[in-house]
Amino acid sequence: MAGTRLLGACMVAGLVWIGVRALTPAAQRARQPVRISSRGAVACLLVRFGLTDLQPRAWDGRVRVEAGRLLALHNWRPRPEDQITGPDSWKMDTTRGENFRRRAWEEEPSAGPRPYLLVPGIVVDVEGTTGTRLHVETVNGNFVVEPFSLSLGEIRSYLGGAVEVQRVPYSELLSTKEYQDDYATLLVEPAGTVWVAWVAYANWKNEVRVRRFSGGQWSEPETISGDQRDIFLVKAGRDGQGGVWFVWSAQVGGNFDLYARRYFNGRWTDIQRLTTAPQPDVFPVLATDARGHLWLVWQGFRDGSSDIFARRFDGQSWSPEEKVSSSAANDWEPAVAADSKGRVYVGWDTYDKGNYDVLVRKWEAGSWSDLPPLADTPKFEARVSLACDRQDRLWAAWNESGTQWGKDTGFLLYRQGTRLYQSRWMAVAVWSGGSWQEPVAGIEQSLPSELQGYNDLPVLHADPLGNVWLIFRHRHPRIWDTPSAAPMHRAAWNLYVTRYEGDRWTRPVPVPFSQGRTDMRIGVGTLPSSELVLAWPTDNRDFEQFLFQHADVYFGRLPQVGPPSGEPRLRPRQPEEIATFPIHPNEAQDLARIRGYGIESAGKRYRIFRGDTHRHTEFSHDGNNDGSLIDAYRYALDAAQLDFLMVSDHNNLGGPDVDYVNWVLQQMADVFRVDGRFLPLFGYERSVPYPNGHRNVVFARRGNPTLPIPP
Repeated sequence: MAGTRLLGACMVAGLVWIGVRALTPAAQRARQPVRISSRGAVACLLVRFGLTDLQPRAWDGRVRVEAGRLLALHNWRPRPEDQITGPDSWKMDTTRGENFRRRAWEEEPSAGPRPYLLVPGIVVDVEGTTGTRLHVETVNGNFVVEPFSLSLGEIRSYLGGAVEVQRVPYSELLSTKEYQDDYATLLVEPAGTVWVAWVAYANWKNEVRVRRFSGGQWSEPETISGDQRDIFLVKAGRDGQGGVWFVWSAQVGGNFDLYARRYFNGRWTDIQRLTTAPQPDVFPVLATDARGHLWLVWQGFRDGSSDIFARRFDGQSWSPEEKVSSSAANDWEPAVAADSKGRVYVGWDTYDKGNYDVLVRKWEAGSWSDLPPLADTPKFEARVSLACDRQDRLWAAWNESGTQWGKDTGFLLYRQGTRLYQSRWMAVAVWSGGSWQEPVAGIEQSLPSELQGYNDLPVLHADPLGNVWLIFRHRHPRIWDTPSAAPMHRAAWNLYVTRYEGDRWTRPVPVPFSQGRTDMRIGVGTLPSSELVLAWPTDNRDFEQFLFQHADVYFGRLPQVGPPSGEPRLRPRQPEEIATFPIHPNEAQDLARIRGYGIESAGKRYRIFRGDTHRHTEFSHDGNNDGSLIDAYRYALDAAQLDFLMVSDHNNLGGPDVDYVNWVLQQMADVFRVDGRFLPLFGYERSVPYPNGHRNVVFARRGNPTLPIPP
């Protein structure tokens, strides 16, 4: 019953209105204020219509609940023509999707465009018991669903397969409308208290905000970052004394360092500064070992390149900073996990061999040792996530892409490496019995065909029952048949949840209202009832224009599942043998010659600086195939080894004309400013229509707004 009270309290807190052309999920929820009783259970159903349609047709309808209560009705993937027309009714159609229009310079396909239909759907929140029945009436027929008989991931078909119904996480808004909210993290204490924190933005400054669920209700949002106003990313952790920690990266005095605050014995301590180096310290992660020590691991730049560092809190003080990685090249975005035997594992990806590889080190009995390389082929292998299961096996998941990522890539280059977002998939491995193994069912091969490829940021989580969960983001393009070599004219990345069940991955479950850009960070945990809970950001983009609407943070709870049916079936992992050809065999010598060249004039020495003032990212309406904002800086620092970079995303259509987007783009330039090595520039592309032309606008300092283009 305590879990139901948790859901009810979240729902009341999330009643806000956002005025946009197409109703966002948050706005639809705000139109239907409800209070959830603590006496019943809550189920959330996704109902999709028209899966067998060959031509567009209407799917208007209404829903009635027998032996229960309808809490809310939402539009699953909002488009302007689809509407929730009342507390229990809707107007929706299957509609014809747009096909890609090829330009003269693009390769002609072997077949003509394939027509397809866009499928609408509703998300239904219902309170009841096992006897509750949902009566769904549509213009094409009626059917009845027993919501509490559906297990997580189970899909049931109705009306000859034209309708599918499945149980999905119940999702609730935690943030408030006066802020733009991003970078969520989550922590569950052993007694069941839930903490959710995120970074909230307004008026050209941001802060860390926290809410906690305790005693049957959520606290009001609380700012814990003091007077700091330039914050990137926050993570949550807990020490063995019961102290709850939040660690974030903040720019103070011209440099990003790590800061922390602890909640202990019912009060907040003062903010602590945890790093002091003169170059950026970013991407913190936290884990608690078997002795109750809290481990902090992060990426820090020292002398122009980045390494992985660690400290641990023993209940009284923090240990000195120690370097975990050893490469002279850049090391990136660490992960940390601890098992029940006192071992701590730290993973990261490194550019040591001229491509991204994933490495793991183990801390045991006071010293570090190397595990065999986890992923060290010529492919792009990065952004690892780690989790230790109930049997103390170490699970790892990471992203992969093609070979020679970012090498000599560009418009109309016919001999090039892998473009920045040409492809993206996931891989999973397990450290067990002294060797790397892998599930007998490959994760990508196990996904339904519509979810294969373009899967990002996998996050692993192991629960006390023995389940290993994988949460990932999948790209849904606005134009389904856009070729990978063409700019992706907008897309939405949605969260999906799966778990490894014996010898298979369960069918991924979509997380409602999770659509957003590629790179949005989440939190995950397990309640004492063994239910999985998530916190995530969304930008509420609709599924017509796929443009930023408003950044919010949601909390979600999955239906309870039991332990897995058996031990996970694994097999030895065989590293791939991949042959590559040298695109630019003299790259190192050429770079050395350029950097070593100088001109002496009037007592001064002038050097050549290499850079790019026109790079698009996920924030441009035609830049999604350039990848994420952070990938742009990985490309500049590593693949291209530039001295400067300007991300010049289009100002309009969800770009930096949006105040928050402008903040994120300019802040990231400061995050990756490495004095003496790399200088990002502040700017954007002002996209004036023909014949006036597009212009890259460069600013000398941070904080300038864009100049919007009049109609």
